Amino acid sequence: MSYIDVKGLNYSYTKKKKVLKDINFTINKGDWVAVLGHNGSGKSTLAKALVGLIEPSVGSVEVDGLELNQDTVYEIRKKIGIVFQNPDNQFVGVTVRDDIAFGMENLAVPREEMLKRIDFFSKKVQMEKYLDKEPSQLSGGQKQRVAIAGILAMQTDIIIFDEATSMLDPFSREDLMNYIKKLHEEGLTIIMITHDINEALLADKMLILKSGEVFAYDDSQVLMRDKEVFVNSFLELPVALEIANFLSKDKYSDIKEKLWEYVSMK
Repeated sequence: MSYIDVKGLNYSYTKKKKVLKDINFTINKGDWVAVLGHNGSGKSTLAKALVGLIEPSVGSVEVDGLELNQDTVYEIRKKIGIVFQNPDNQFVGVTVRDDIAFGMENLAVPREEMLKRIDFFSKKVQMEKYLDKEPSQLSGGQKQRVAIAGILAMQTDIIIFDEATSMLDPFSREDLMNYIKKLHEEGLTIIMITHDINEALLADKMLILKSGEVFAYDDSQVLMRDKEVFVNSFLELPVALEIANFLSKDKYSDIKEKLWEYVSMK
């Protein structure tokens, strides 16, 4: 059975224009799926629908066999968490410690257990020295680490990263991507909303949206060999893939395969 099952999902912010149009896909437990698409393709709207922040006009979202609705959203949020593009939007506490505790408080985690998790997960993201700091004093990368710690402390099995690297400097971005790799290696299911094809290449699968519809969904290794998929969905190919697509299959086959190997390294 699939871990996340989306069937016939539609959503409109206004009556005249649909943002999501008949979205169908499944995600298995432990998958790392990159959701790609041009601006306005519906990526962030889809992320909000998966965690119950918006209610679809038509269709359904199931997480671990449980259909998402007003009666089940509380239970499903124990399984799935989201890290937003701007971590400032997630901070509600006076200190880092308060923010990590916030989600657990909503789940009524006992205080003794909560303190243990704050200690454990702040160390896991290397933020244990900052527990008494105000979030405003942290760098962008540090804020994202705190947001991740808060989600991990709730012990969710699925984390959605909604353009989580877009506001970070190159060093912080690389640092966060390395940490996402570790989370995936530990067995978490990762959904990464991104416009960066180089980040998407790290994922097991790619889900490409175009104008609110699923344009392509397959293993990254399969999709990255099909130049037309990216061209027709208004996405840029990495330079190495562009070169590989220009090379003759016969004369430059060895070089071409090396380029494929290079861009697919995790």
